[in-house]
Amino acid sequence: MPFEPPLRVAGSLLDIDDSLHRETPLARSLERFELVRELLSDGLWDIEIRKATPLDPANTVWWSPQLRRMLGFSDERLSQHP
Repeated sequence: MPFEPPLRVAGSLLDIDDSLHRETPLARSLERFELVRELLSDGLWDIEIRKATPLDPANTVWWSPQLRRMLGFSDERLSQHP
């Protein structure tokens, strides 16, 4: 069977320039937040309320390591939970 050239070539292009310009400042901002969070002695926490009530177990809660220490959690227990 002789070699036959392809009849068609398909592909796609995606301009990611805008997303790169948005992600770079966001990454810098997150990096700065992490540095400041580590230097603060204040305890930080955040809650993502999903179902209109703060007591719903489906909500995501984040506690900084400083807050966990302030509440008396040991370092071993800190490493087990995000």
